[in-house]
Amino acid sequence: MTEILSKDPVIVVVQLSGGNDYMNTVVPHSNSLYRDYRPTVNINETDVIELTSEIGFHPAMAPLADMYKEGNLAII
Repeated sequence: MTEILSKDPVIVVVQLSGGNDYMNTVVPHSNSLYRDYRPTVNINETDVIELTSEIGFHPAMAPLADMYKEGNLAII
């Protein structure tokens, strides 16, 4: 078996078109306008996985939160 001594950087682009609701994928949980303008479709603040003081992931994105916090995932 070959031992891997270093990893080359990898970029993976995930483009969700169509039915993806970006505002409920990467949630601006600290912005009061988010809840004001989305009273029936917002993600409950207690369910948001906080990434920063301003944004968080939808609960279904939990597996990616650690990658983000480790600097291995970027939101662009």
